[in-house]
Amino acid sequence: MQHRFLSRIEFVGGLNVEGFAVDQDAPERVLTVLAVEDGAVLASARADTPRPDLKAQDIGSGHGGFLLRLPLRLADGREHSVRIRLEDGRELNGSPALIALPARGLRALLRGTADELGRIAPEQARRLLHAADMVGRLEERAPQSLDFSDWPDYRALMLPELLADLRSGSSAAPGPAVAAIRMGGDAGQALEALRAQTVAPGAAVQLGGDAPFSPGVPHVPDSPAALSQALDQLGAAHDTPVFLAGPGVSLDPHALEAFSLALREHPLVYSDHEAPAAPNQPPLPRLKPAWDYDLQLSTGYTGGVLGVRAGLLRGLPAGADWADLPLLLLERLGGAAPAHLPLPLWSRLTPAPAPDLQAVRRHLARTAPSAQACEGPGGTIRVEWPLPPGPSLTCVLPTKDQPALLRQCLNSLRGLAVAAIPLDVVVVDNGSALPEALALLAELEATPGVHVVRAPGPFNYSRLANAGAGHGAGSVLALLNDDLLFPADPSGGWLRHVLGHFSRPDVGVVGVKLLYPDGLVQHAGMTLGPDATAVHAFRHCAGTEPGYMGLAAATRQCSAVTGACLFTPRALFKRLGGLDEHELAVTFNDVDYCLRVRQQGLRTVCTPHAWAWHLESASRGADDSPRKLARASRELALFAERWGAFLEDDPHYHPLLGRRGLPYLGLRFPLPVAGHLGRPR
Repeated sequence: MQHRFLSRIEFVGGLNVEGFAVDQDAPERVLTVLAVEDGAVLASARADTPRPDLKAQDIGSGHGGFLLRLPLRLADGREHSVRIRLEDGRELNGSPALIALPARGLRALLRGTADELGRIAPEQARRLLHAADMVGRLEERAPQSLDFSDWPDYRALMLPELLADLRSGSSAAPGPAVAAIRMGGDAGQALEALRAQTVAPGAAVQLGGDAPFSPGVPHVPDSPAALSQALDQLGAAHDTPVFLAGPGVSLDPHALEAFSLALREHPLVYSDHEAPAAPNQPPLPRLKPAWDYDLQLSTGYTGGVLGVRAGLLRGLPAGADWADLPLLLLERLGGAAPAHLPLPLWSRLTPAPAPDLQAVRRHLARTAPSAQACEGPGGTIRVEWPLPPGPSLTCVLPTKDQPALLRQCLNSLRGLAVAAIPLDVVVVDNGSALPEALALLAELEATPGVHVVRAPGPFNYSRLANAGAGHGAGSVLALLNDDLLFPADPSGGWLRHVLGHFSRPDVGVVGVKLLYPDGLVQHAGMTLGPDATAVHAFRHCAGTEPGYMGLAAATRQCSAVTGACLFTPRALFKRLGGLDEHELAVTFNDVDYCLRVRQQGLRTVCTPHAWAWHLESASRGADDSPRKLARASRELALFAERWGAFLEDDPHYHPLLGRRGLPYLGLRFPLPVAGHLGRPR
């Protein structure tokens, strides 16, 4: 006898189908949901995600939600009737799901139709273009995403357009390049990779290997110095593009052309690539951020293929290793940043090597002798920067009627204190009335190193933070929520690590990893763009999980960090006028501040090597009342108006990564119009 089941398809958007399915006779049993067309299974998912609404209605165990991600091939503009059913063939309520959309979205389809119509009916075409723009804005506000398993089809659709965009941005064809190939495998394969290029190299150099892979190609030892000498012998000019491919990689046929075009404008270039595929799985794209010095030190993310002008390779030291080369070239740029070519132009045939700790140490010895590097978690490298001269810290904690949380936070904060870093605390009270809270405030007023500032009135986090920042003596401000709990650190390494970043004059904000009490990530940097807003990256991942490309375990730059635990120099905070207390009272004030810091040419850094527990919104509660929701909606609209261009292009988030929900979980859909996406950034 079949079990009874309760189900519903609740949302069909883009290539996603969401809903729930619960076994009523065995609530703990997890059902598998299938998407089927013409008898073929397109996708499957376990109906096991939490559903508080089901739990509230005593339906099953409170789990049962599912998300089906349909394959990209269904986005062909035709209508598809997809049956959503269980493994035993029974269909869910709401099945079939009707899918009818073009891969590039309705805006692109309508624009194409308008272009054709314009030749015979210009007024109707103009109206259609207006409708296309309206549809496009709706698509941007309700984006979807594709699973990484769709990458091969996605790449096949996007790469030709991205390459065309790259070519259109260049005033001339690329000049003849030197292809420098480091041997690590089959010589014939290396030769075929060069022959398959759409643009032939002007010359080639073989680095290492037992025998030359082709007559007439210089065969030199496998070292940077030998490459430098070979370029001299070839008579390469200072601006000659050099394409350097390491061992164990496979090249896209357009790789040499794309790198050569990018090198016309930039002296040092890296690109995206594909990681080796698991058995019976498609390759995984490694879609990288724009240049990030901290991430390079942490992970060496630029990888095994580089484009570089020959002049930067001249006179390399004889003892230099290949692991030294990216950082040596960076030092020779004289402050300029390498360019990121957002195209997947090569693939790894074997797993990526771990970042080279000794190479990072040699780089720091040349550029920042007081800095130290050691092994970090998840195969990363951790860098400890020296403290800036005369460091001191003022911690600003807004609070109201939360004496238990405040006391817990302050007690844990004292555990971070270190003699080398004078620390004071400013508690900003927003009108506490509970006797226990008033008693604690009176106690704090009599405590050395603690200032209590009274700031009654409607809750306005920006106003409270600004009021607190006017007190204390620290050269660095820490904006802290009172629902934080810091780990015990008798060595003082926590504060030394955070404040050490400010020994670098181009760092304006530092944030840390925040964990929920159960150890899951609450904050590991913020990403602009998903859902047309700012989103916490890696939220709900395990605290020890490295995340996409190891980013959750690496020190990296990001567009913003949360104001729940934000460090910034006092002088900079004062110069920028603090947080925006007039228009961003509660939400987005932290992101707004970080973006204003970015406009000053300064960086926001997030480190996982300093962390704390965070009871998010335990102090003020969630934005769930009508009044709070209305205020949050106003602040979101103002933030989007002020920083819309930044939401469209977060340099630390690849333009082909998903724009729906949490970052780094899928591919952008509908497929973007290439525009300028294929050009170096």
